[in-house]
Amino acid sequence: MRPLRRFRTALAAGVVAACLATGLVSAAAAGVVVIGHPDLATGEVAARDLERIFLGKMTRWSDGVTVVPVVLREGPTHEEFVTGLLGRSTHRFVAYWRQMVFTGKGTPPASVQSEREMVAYVGLTPGAVGYVSDAARLDGVRILVVDGP
Repeated sequence: MRPLRRFRTALAAGVVAACLATGLVSAAAAGVVVIGHPDLATGEVAARDLERIFLGKMTRWSDGVTVVPVVLREGPTHEEFVTGLLGRSTHRFVAYWRQMVFTGKGTPPASVQSEREMVAYVGLTPGAVGYVSDAARLDGVRILVVDGP
């Protein structure tokens, strides 16, 4: 029985590796969809710009509209977004924003409790950008393609 289990594990790892290598799945964004207000001038965002947006370093879109980042308060989708797309732990993300607020250098992103609230907030707020799981209903928002690692 053990050899069969090892084979299945190796096979699954191979399939995932093949998908990652061919670009069918992004390792950074597995299970997370980045969404924006439907009137955003772009349907793409560079991974580096996404990080800058959620760290308060990029405050305007290319067309001059104010960027309004929105985060989930907690949960697996939030953890996947912060670790996979922002490249830091959720603890470091919270600590970063505490320091920015304490020193008067920034205001943290708006936060919502659920994916339903996220979709509603992003859909109604010009310039807004957020994220949800790939299983969420995406009525009234624009899916943003994340370019780069």
